[in-house]
Amino acid sequence: MDLVVFENDKPYVISQFREGRFDYLELASDVVETKFFQFLFNQKVVDKLAAHYPSPRRREHVPLWMYVCSQLSLRLHGSHSFHSYPLIVRTGGLIDALGPEVGQRQVDPKTGNLHLECKGFNERNLYPRETPCDQDYLRKLAKQTNAKELEDWYNHHVAQLYGELGAYEEEGIFVGDGSYLFVPDNEHYEGSMRLLFDEHNHPVSKEEEQKMTPAQRKRCRWHRCYKAVFLLHCDRAGERFVVAGVRVLRANQAEGPALWELVDAFVAAVGRGVMKVLVVDRGFIDGPQMGRLKTEYGVDTVIPIRKNMDILQDVRGVVTLDVPWEEYHPTRRQPILKPPRTKHPTAAKREKQRQKTLAKKRAEAERRDPPDPSEVLERTMITKVPELTSWSECPVPLTGVYSKDCYADGHEKDWLLVATNPHWSAKQVCDYYGLRTDIEISQPHYDSSDILYQAHRRGYRQCRGSLETDGLVSNAA
Repeated sequence: MDLVVFENDKPYVISQFREGRFDYLELASDVVETKFFQFLFNQKVVDKLAAHYPSPRRREHVPLWMYVCSQLSLRLHGSHSFHSYPLIVRTGGLIDALGPEVGQRQVDPKTGNLHLECKGFNERNLYPRETPCDQDYLRKLAKQTNAKELEDWYNHHVAQLYGELGAYEEEGIFVGDGSYLFVPDNEHYEGSMRLLFDEHNHPVSKEEEQKMTPAQRKRCRWHRCYKAVFLLHCDRAGERFVVAGVRVLRANQAEGPALWELVDAFVAAVGRGVMKVLVVDRGFIDGPQMGRLKTEYGVDTVIPIRKNMDILQDVRGVVTLDVPWEEYHPTRRQPILKPPRTKHPTAAKREKQRQKTLAKKRAEAERRDPPDPSEVLERTMITKVPELTSWSECPVPLTGVYSKDCYADGHEKDWLLVATNPHWSAKQVCDYYGLRTDIEISQPHYDSSDILYQAHRRGYRQCRGSLETDGLVSNAA
């Protein structure tokens, strides 16, 4: 009998991934999953989640904590199909974390086949159970749960639980963002709409479609979708973010009112002082709300100004005077350190030759088709304009950061960021807004099979307190 020994060597694993030496990737191994659920059980996290879950049932033949654990297990394995539940429970680590009181693996001495023996939670089973609960129970409970109550549960109780687990950074940086949730083209998705999207998954209006060339129009696709507004908590480095609130809307509903409701719900759940900075896009421009957040909650807002707003014209006039300018260099996160393990000499030689070939091809392509100077950004210049009060709708003075993007052909593009904190530097304001654009680039749109998911997975991998509870929202929504 062969002896197989495993050791934990993360640099080696990373190096093998970079060289493409893998056949299959599983999001969570049974060992990791077992440790994850053991942590949840030891910290009473599952009990706290189940205690306030808006169950539609009057009687619970299966405890709600089992439903919560099953949903988490499905999401850890990247599955949104309830039919995959028996297979995932059979091969995952949830059974080991639950212990023999709920279920255990047995090996048939004659055939050597592995099977599960589960006791279940009631006396209604006529046949031996192979799963702690039936996949049809999970499906029906998710379908019957009221979506609005489920969102309220997540935005209040789950957000509160994140705080208890220490998921919120001391700096208190939050990002408000909207996105589209794509679902299968099935009219039974209540409140969904079919919209036309371009190749970058941006919605296309009828006027924009008429201006497109036939080739551009051919690349457009119709998608059935919802709109969602997310309240994300992130760190300054942009390495992780946690979904602290979510609202699912019709695709034609306004995002602004939903975001301010999420902020109010979050502050009511975790208290004041946790959220200190809110970074939003120009689609959420609302002067009265920005002033209210500053005066009532002490939350500073960072937001870009639309081109047609008078405050931009005022700033353009101010910067024609003698104001100090500085070149803006965005703050970059530290790259992942290369593993210390050296490559195989043959692989290193091949990689070196491949890089030479790529560099030669790039140089030849630039000679044949040089870049358009009007699209080559040379530098970005910024200046701070304090004490802006010309925006009458905002009751608090604003600090403006006026930016000029200078291109190789000599033309410039300008834009304006405003913040409610007078003490921030121009670079600090730009760095705050850069967190929002980084998140938007990494997570531009969401499919129904991935609704809250990437955010939670990143949070679970890098933050001890971030729970992968996304499936509990996505199913009923």
